[in-house]
Amino acid sequence: NHLQIPSPLNSPIHLENPESQTRWYFRYFLGKLHQNYVGADAEKEPFVLSVVVTDANNLNVPQYRTILWRKT
Repeated sequence: NHLQIPSPLNSPIHLENPESQTRWYFRYFLGKLHQNYVGADAEKEPFVLSVVVTDANNLNVPQYRTILWRKT
């Protein structure tokens, strides 16, 4: 099962595990300072890489979490 969400570019967004993936996004990214990087792969397909840095277990150790957004 895939959840399809309309996107501004009229291409559906597919989530392989919508419940788990949306929870993960809400927990680690939503409302938190994070960076988004936009690029194109070798086939010129666009992608966005979202990166957030947190303190792993409050031990002053940076922990990077990323989400790769692609059309397929």
